[in-house]
Amino acid sequence: MSLWLCSFLVLWFSVESAIPPIFQQITLAMSSFSREKVIYLEAQNVFQLLQESLEAGLIPQDSVWLKLQNLRAPWSPWTGLLIQKLRSQGVALLPTLTRLRRLAHESLQDMIDARAKTGQATAQAWIAGALIPILGVLLRLLLPELEKHAVLWWLGVGMAIVLAGVGALWMAKLGFEARFLGLKGQERLMLFQSAAAIEQILALIQGGMPPDLAWAQATGEAVWKDEKPQNYKNEAKNLILHAMHEIKTTIQMSVIEGRSCTDRIQSSADRLRGALRGESSRQVQLLGTRVLQPLFLCVAPAAFSVLVWAMFLASDTWLLN
Repeated sequence: MSLWLCSFLVLWFSVESAIPPIFQQITLAMSSFSREKVIYLEAQNVFQLLQESLEAGLIPQDSVWLKLQNLRAPWSPWTGLLIQKLRSQGVALLPTLTRLRRLAHESLQDMIDARAKTGQATAQAWIAGALIPILGVLLRLLLPELEKHAVLWWLGVGMAIVLAGVGALWMAKLGFEARFLGLKGQERLMLFQSAAAIEQILALIQGGMPPDLAWAQATGEAVWKDEKPQNYKNEAKNLILHAMHEIKTTIQMSVIEGRSCTDRIQSSADRLRGALRGESSRQVQLLGTRVLQPLFLCVAPAAFSVLVWAMFLASDTWLLN
């Protein structure tokens, strides 16, 4: 019994350092979805109110402008400053508001779709986490012989629960990563920041600002700083960086040739969006294969070990009495 107790303690302390970061990341991701959904809905409603008021020939009330200024990140403060700048220049706001409303709607829809597509991995993680406790209770009820070895039985079940729990957290983590196209940490902001930068560029150019200055104000870097994007392991990151470099090249050619570039920028934005949706579908397809690794390395061995341990304790051929 001492040997089993030592083995359990070694297994527990070996995974204890790995569980908190994974569990914290998953908990934050689960809680952030509802919060981000509310933020995107608020932004969409504000843009819709402004758009409908202007289309009806009405001046939006001060309360609506105040809601625009009080939008939460990632919509603030750039949307309020952008609309304010366009208003001060006397530029028509409807095209910009229409694009911003579409951006809010499509971003929210993509978020919901990604959560739905990766829901299977989350469900598998919950099932994997609950499998071993249920199996342990059922075997305890079906095999009365385990009663006289209750301490050893529950000790073995506890070790299996720890192993299956690691697998469940692993599976849930893979699902959350697939939801964000494999981007991790602060890199996930690139999905929205790239679309927001493109909308700012188009709005500023429409307001009469030269394309190179619009690029500099939206991205914070000079358009003539020509650096080719590096290639990374993450395909979504490569798509975003290459699309932004393509838009930069378009602006450079526009300044040199003196031609309009808004249509080509919009075409690049549409291609980027289509490519990211394709990458999202690919990540979901790969997710079905990736979850097999924690399933076979953690969950299946845990279930098998519980069955073997039950048969071993219930037999009369062992010498631990």
